[in-house]
Amino acid sequence: MARSIPPLNPLHVFEVAARLGSFTKAAEELNVTQSAVSRQIGTLEVYLDVRLFHRDRAGVSLTRAGRDYFSDIETAFATIAVSTNRLLMKDGARNLHVSVYPTFAVKWLGTRLDDFRAEYPSIQLRITATVKEPDYVGQGVDIAVRLLPDEEAESHFIRLFADELQPVCSPRLLDKLGKRPVQIKDILQFQLLHSRYRRNDWRDWLEFKGQSEVVGTGIEFPSSVLTYQAAIEGLGVAIGQPQLLEQEFRKKKLIPLFDPPLARTLSYYVVWPRNVEPNFRTRAFIFWLQRQLGFNNELPTED
Repeated sequence: MARSIPPLNPLHVFEVAARLGSFTKAAEELNVTQSAVSRQIGTLEVYLDVRLFHRDRAGVSLTRAGRDYFSDIETAFATIAVSTNRLLMKDGARNLHVSVYPTFAVKWLGTRLDDFRAEYPSIQLRITATVKEPDYVGQGVDIAVRLLPDEEAESHFIRLFADELQPVCSPRLLDKLGKRPVQIKDILQFQLLHSRYRRNDWRDWLEFKGQSEVVGTGIEFPSSVLTYQAAIEGLGVAIGQPQLLEQEFRKKKLIPLFDPPLARTLSYYVVWPRNVEPNFRTRAFIFWLQRQLGFNNELPTED
């Protein structure tokens, strides 16, 4: 006779909500919305055909059936947690190797890693910052974040955000200009700052503005990180990626110019080998990336 096993995601959410006595606290521990917790509980109640929680203005409380059910499964979840931690402590079992571009690592991912470590303390994250294609076999890379043409992205890749272009400069450069530039010619008195690996960005943006014939003097740097730093120091105007410069904009180190930015038919994607099924650690990282960008996703399923 087949075992009667309810859907595991709703069961996990029920265990957390019952243990904490609150949908709000469960949502905080699971890092999802309270409505997502409520939906998962509702799914489990429909499956079991029994009400597990009383819901009123004061909050939620377990019904008698809910208390009995939680009492029965509480020990099972504690056992699973102990066994999982023991397995994760084995050499290499908790490692996750991610390959990303240096600029993405410094300007976007690095500023958020404390949040990931706090949420998934058992996952030992290893970041390789490189412009080279990921070596899944030789270097043991599990997943990568790559910039790809949208039409070439494989169906199982996960899109994060579009590659956008926009000129940026320091406030001190605007002070020299005496005004906010309204025409392309306003910034051509300054150096145009280029990145070696993104040397076509200025050309693409100028074409977008219908100014492909415009030529300005410039300096090329070996990376976008150095290019942005040069812009912060007031050496000229760089062509920036707004998604990667949120901190600089917030702290007024750089000012975006000529809204709106150019959204190219390129995007940052999470990629992995087609013949490899993402494990829990990989799915947890992907899920976390998406939530950092405001995607409303359900909980990943553990292996």
